[in-house]
Amino acid sequence: WVLVPADQINIDDFPVAWELSNSIAEFLTRKDEKIICLPNGRTWTSLYFRKDVHSKLVQTSANLVLKPSSDSSSIPNWFILKPKPRNKDEILHPAKYPEDLIKMYVEKFTDEGETVFDPMSGTGTTQVESLSLGRNAYGIELSELFHDIAIKRCRETNTKALNYEIHLGDARHILNFDIPDYDYVATSPPYWDMLNMKGAEVQATRRSKGLQTNYSDEENDLGNLDQYEVFVNDLTEIYLKTIKKLKSGGHMTIVVKNIKKKGDHYPLAFDLTKRLMDFLTFIHVGFWCQDDLQIAPYGYKHTWVSNTFHHYCLTFKKP
Repeated sequence: WVLVPADQINIDDFPVAWELSNSIAEFLTRKDEKIICLPNGRTWTSLYFRKDVHSKLVQTSANLVLKPSSDSSSIPNWFILKPKPRNKDEILHPAKYPEDLIKMYVEKFTDEGETVFDPMSGTGTTQVESLSLGRNAYGIELSELFHDIAIKRCRETNTKALNYEIHLGDARHILNFDIPDYDYVATSPPYWDMLNMKGAEVQATRRSKGLQTNYSDEENDLGNLDQYEVFVNDLTEIYLKTIKKLKSGGHMTIVVKNIKKKGDHYPLAFDLTKRLMDFLTFIHVGFWCQDDLQIAPYGYKHTWVSNTFHHYCLTFKKP
């Protein structure tokens, strides 16, 4: 185990904990990471590695020259949210994020009358909260079912004659849609193909209730890609197209989670941040923590790791 302050950054503005994790993973197998949240708002990252048959005992190097954090965001470093119960339409979506999460970020990074965009809108949580706060809201959604629910929710919410539109289609083709330039992007992608993991407890519960367990069965759905590198490449390309319409000085917040699959650990948050930092300034990571989940002891008696109780809220700024 390695314990590192989560707010330390290296000379490239990349979190030291993540850089160290990537470096150690060159010669030990990365198994897990946990976030330690202190009452004073500080956070620490606990990294877990194991020497096993997959370990590569090679020489590694890390750019761990530190510099003071320049975070000026008023968004807390960690927070716990209690999502309100979902209605009969919203519950059809297998991975809807909380309204309070979007409200907190939209209020921080936009003013009334500005425009918010979500390239993967789901049932329209980003748009509904943006409209309720007096912002214009646009998006794209691949699933016709979720698209129709999102439009219905926006129609019921838009009492201030604001502009909104959610296009039915593939976010890969964002530049082909008639969408105005926007001030802020708030979005959460599929966590790779986690929703297709048949043994997951949440999936089993939804299946027993006859609810949909994944976003769709469409071939071009990111959540149905079976190769991690292909998934990250496609996701990065979507975000690079997304920021073409983001105004200079605008922000983008992406809510993601690192992935555990068949004993392997895939650092989606780290990989995505590293790629986007070539085009955007990484300004803050907030940890959305969940205290209402039961522990699932994966790998018991072998390499024990628990399920994950935190999401990464990654915020970038366009120069």
